[in-house]
Amino acid sequence: MKSLAAGRIGFMQYNEKNRLTANATLRRAISLAINRQQLTSKVLKDGSKPAKTFAIHNMLKNPKTGADFTTDAQVANTADYNPTLAKQLYQKALKQLGKHQITLTLTCQDDDTTKNLAEFIQSALTSKLGLKVTVQALPFQTMLGNISKGNFEMNLTGWSMDYADPIQSLQILTSTNNSNMGHYNSRTYDQAIQHAEGTDALNKSARYQDLIKAAKTAMTDQAVTPLYEAHTSTLVNPKVKGVIYNKFNGSADYRQAYVAD
Repeated sequence: MKSLAAGRIGFMQYNEKNRLTANATLRRAISLAINRQQLTSKVLKDGSKPAKTFAIHNMLKNPKTGADFTTDAQVANTADYNPTLAKQLYQKALKQLGKHQITLTLTCQDDDTTKNLAEFIQSALTSKLGLKVTVQALPFQTMLGNISKGNFEMNLTGWSMDYADPIQSLQILTSTNNSNMGHYNSRTYDQAIQHAEGTDALNKSARYQDLIKAAKTAMTDQAVTPLYEAHTSTLVNPKVKGVIYNKFNGSADYRQAYVAD
């Protein structure tokens, strides 16, 4: 059995047209109450890795230092597990919203793995924050229809990338993107993406910094809550040697493969 990267990020998105989930303090409290290490090792159990920003490993390297994009894009206390700070932020959010108690619905797909993830998050938010969470598990098309119409508060979902570049995930958070179903809207974010795809497109260092700025802005705003970098478990014949697996999405290159005696 071999664990391979899947080129996909799992995350929660929020309906920012809803008064409660539009509160950035509340969203950050939610993020810090989730133990991503436990989520990946005890719930997914397929080699998936905790996500620290809205991108995955091996998409892009810093052209000057060689550091992975996900390392440079991290913002402290945005995707960490910090239940003490999470509780403080939750209490602050309650005051900002004029509430003594908050109940939210987490919408998700009704397959077993996703429901287990949703229940893990439900338990974490209830025990660490005192936030009441109702899980609404729906068939995928029904869920997608509700989300696209804005009939949700929080949604557990994922995004698969076609090629290895952070723009693949970051672009969906621009204000005009059809996949931005939470309606996150930031001029700073939009401008960073526009520069990366426009004036700085051919300048590797400048484009890299544009993408870093966008990623850090999204995390500071908690535009979405990244949860895990998806992996898949695949059976591999130990006699087949020389197969090269893509570090970004796990695709196999058999050009140098051979069967050992």
